[in-house]
Order: sequence, then C-alpha cells, then structure tokens
Amino acid sequence: MKKLFLSMLVMACAFATASAQAPLNTAFTIDDITYMVNDHNCASVSKGASTLSGIVTIPSQVTYDGYTYTVDQIYSDAFKLNTNLTGVNFPNTMVYIGANAFWGCSGLTSINIPGSVKELAGGIFELCSNLSEVTLNEGLEKLWRGNFAGTAITSITIPASTTFIQLNSFTGCNSLESIVVAAGNPNYESRNSNAIIVKVAPPTVVGQMEQQANELIAGCKTTVIPNSVVEIGDFAFQDITALTSIAIPSSVTKIDNSAFRNTGLTSIAIPESVTTLGENPFVNCAQLETMVVAENNPTYDSHNSCNAIIQKEGNTLVSGCKNTIIPNDVVKIGKSSFRGIITLQAIVIPEGVTTIEDNAFTMSSYTGVLKSVTLPSTLTAIGTRAFSGCTALDDVYCYPAVTTEFGPFSPMGFDVWSEVNRDYEGNTHHCKLHVYPEYVSWYSGADQWSSFDVVGDLIHDAALNLSYGIGSGTWTNVPFEKDANGNWVLTQELAANTEFKVYDQDNNWYGGSVGVFTKDMIGTNLSLS
Repeated sequence: MKKLFLSMLVMACAFATASAQAPLNTAFTIDDITYMVNDHNCASVSKGASTLSGIVTIPSQVTYDGYTYTVDQIYSDAFKLNTNLTGVNFPNTMVYIGANAFWGCSGLTSINIPGSVKELAGGIFELCSNLSEVTLNEGLEKLWRGNFAGTAITSITIPASTTFIQLNSFTGCNSLESIVVAAGNPNYESRNSNAIIVKVAPPTVVGQMEQQANELIAGCKTTVIPNSVVEIGDFAFQDITALTSIAIPSSVTKIDNSAFRNTGLTSIAIPESVTTLGENPFVNCAQLETMVVAENNPTYDSHNSCNAIIQKEGNTLVSGCKNTIIPNDVVKIGKSSFRGIITLQAIVIPEGVTTIEDNAFTMSSYTGVLKSVTLPSTLTAIGTRAFSGCTALDDVYCYPAVTTEFGPFSPMGFDVWSEVNRDYEGNTHHCKLHVYPEYVSWYSGADQWSSFDVVGDLIHDAALNLSYGIGSGTWTNVPFEKDANGNWVLTQELAANTEFKVYDQDNNWYGGSVGVFTKDMIGTNLSLS
C-alpha cells in the first residue's frame, strides 16, 4: 500500500503538468518561498526567505507560468536559522523533508508532522531550542539521526509505522521525560523504560549501522534500562546533561561508542557482564568522579582504585575521569580516553606507558583547568590530536630522550598540540616544554614542538639518587627513595616549618617539596608548613 501511495502521488504530479511544464530544476518564488521543479514533475521547497516570520503555511499546490505543481518535498537547509518562524503548517501532499531544513529555528514552539511524510532526514529540527511539542503521525517510516537534538520536547511517541530509526534523534533533549513506541511497531518498543529498544529480531542494518536485538538505541534522563537489554547503542544518551545517574543491569554485555557522551553522570559502575566497550562510551563526561568495574569482570578492571576503566589485555586505559590516577602498570592510554574532561587539573603519565592514542586528551582544558602534563621517558608514540585544544597548559614535562625511535616522531600523529600555544587577540599564551638540557636544540627545531618555549631544566634520575640536607645551620643527610610511580619520596617525618635543600651528586642545589618530590618540582625552593 505504501509503494502504491507513492506511485499514485508521482502520477498525480505528472498528470497535473502533462500538457507542458517548466524544465527540470526551474526555480520560481511565490510569497517569499522559492520552489524548484523536481524530477517527478512536482515542486520542492528549496528556500524560504529570511523575511518570513510567524506561522508559515506551505501550500499543497503552486501555480507558475500557467502550470500547477503539487508540493511534495522540502529541500535541505530550506529554512535554516530563520529565528522568526514560530510555526509551520505542512500540506498532506508532503512526503519528504530534507536534512537541516529547520535547523536552528529557535522561534518554533510546536510541530505536527502529517502522516503523508514518509521520511525525515537528519537534523531537521536540531537546535530549535524552544520546540517543546512534536507530533509524529502514523505513516512516518524513516527517522534519521539528530532530528530533534537540542530541542525542549518533553515527550515523544514513535508511530507503529516507523521501522527505521538511525541512532539517537533526541541528543541533548534535557527536558525529555517520556519516550513511547506505539503498540504494533514491528522493529522497536519502549518496554515502559522511556527508551527506544530494538525488538527481538535478526540484526537489522539501519543507515550502514547494524542494530542488534535488545539494543537500546535512544534514551532520556528518566530512562531505566530494563534487564532485557544486552547492548547500549552508539550515542544512545549523548548530550543528556540532565542524566546524572544510571544503573547498568547485568544483562548488558556491550556499551557502544560514545553511548553516554557529554552526560551529567557523576559515577558509573560497570557490571561483570560487560565484556565489550566501544571507543570511550563516557567521552566528555566532565562531572564523572568515580569509575568502578565489578571485581569478576573478565575483560576490564579498575584496580588500585584508579577511577578508570582498564582493559586487562594490553594494559590499556580506555576511559578516565577527573579523579583518575593512572596505574603504573598501564602501557597504553586509549583513544579519546580523557577527551573533553574539562575538569581535569593535571595529569602525570607514569613510567611504563609507551603510547598515547588519538584524541586521548583532546579539549581537556578549554575552561582553563588542565595546567600540567608529564610525559614519561618510556613514551614512544603520540596519536593525532592527542592534546589538541588543551589551551590552558602552562607546562609539559617531557622526559623522552631524542632517540631514533621517538626523536624523529614518526609515530607522532598530526596536530598533537594544536591550540596549546594559542596567541589569540589580547590573550597571548605560551606553554613551556621542559626537557633535558642536551635536547633543547633538537626540540626547539622539531616541527610539532617548535612553538613551545623550550626550557632545558630536567635532570636525569641518576643525578637525583642522592641524600638530602635538612635543617638550618647544621644539615643532616636523609635518603630519598623511589616509589612505584617513579617519584622520589621522603619517608622520614619532618617537623613543621623545617627548611630543606636538595643536592645532586655534583653538589648543585635544587628545591624540593613536602612529602613527595616529583620530577616536575625541580628548580623550586620551598619550606614545609
């Protein structure tokens, strides 16, 4: 019946203009709306003038040069960013609305999509920030990604006829409290969970992506994940900053790419059933403070109370948060593992880590928080844009020696430090790169390091493996020891306000700090308090 309806519509268009018509793609404007003759003898809305305001009525037919055309489509971007529109009346001849057609129309408050519309392309009403009421009528078949992203809708009902939903159309809908799938939908249901869940069926390919049976593909701030769900899909809760807590049931075995991206989660517990994670499901979750993996999980752990998710095979940190302490047995910092954690204050990457993958710390300090990064001597590869956008960085302590493996930075990706040394109008900022003195010249001339203020103030471990003088007047030597993370630790308890000094093996003086003396504290002269 659906195919027959479409065929009849095309025939109607052809009949209306059979005697003669303007050539294909002929454009004409009526009442500030530009139309174009399309390839099935109907008219498509191609552009609405910026002068349009209030409630716009799109007619079912238009007449140009003596010929009448049925209006059946709206092209992409047709009314984009027209903030003066408050409403739209669609004709029942409309069958398709193109991508971003009403993108950013912040004046819209309610929309009723007639059942004649079979397909909504991506992002049609995205960032219509005051759009609070949306009605999808029976007849809609395809719903593409991001159609209502960033709107103010509070509830949505998916018609039984909608059998194609690509990823999450409700990203950033922080007012959304109710998602219902109409009874009789053959592919999706909500199971009283305020979510869209793929029914028990063979895997279905939707927009080049495979949707599995019992996969949750879209949720909201009130979603309660049912015990029947086995997979949380890509971007399922993306940009729902109103989502502050979620319980993942033991039925879930997989959490896909960016599933909880940029949510307001403050803690997350990964059950032992989850054995597959996509690329950091918790990217941009700046409020995350605790991350715990169940003890008996065979694939991941969070040992040493590290507040991170570690993939056991390969000792790879795959997801971190603002309170993460990287365990000293980690070998690799995974893709996007700290991406967008704008609350991250400082990061010390311990000795033993050899690889930092793509986008690992991208945009981790747009708000001016992340000031210091320490790169271990064991590091041999840094991925593309690993620290891109970390605009607040003041100091990078770089311990790798210039060797044939790391020196030429052939394993170093593109734009690793882009925007770190920003020089915006009225806001000049230059990050210091601390290296061994003998490598200053090399780092200063190397492509991706040349814009840093290179300082040769690091000293080798051998020069720090010494005794320390404490007191004033008479100095007593007290040995320091190295802890498991490669830091120099003073184990002897000292009285308050006791001054201390640090000497290397050549009796050159360095500063110190209370309790723990780390490599990045070299050159300071502090007193205990």
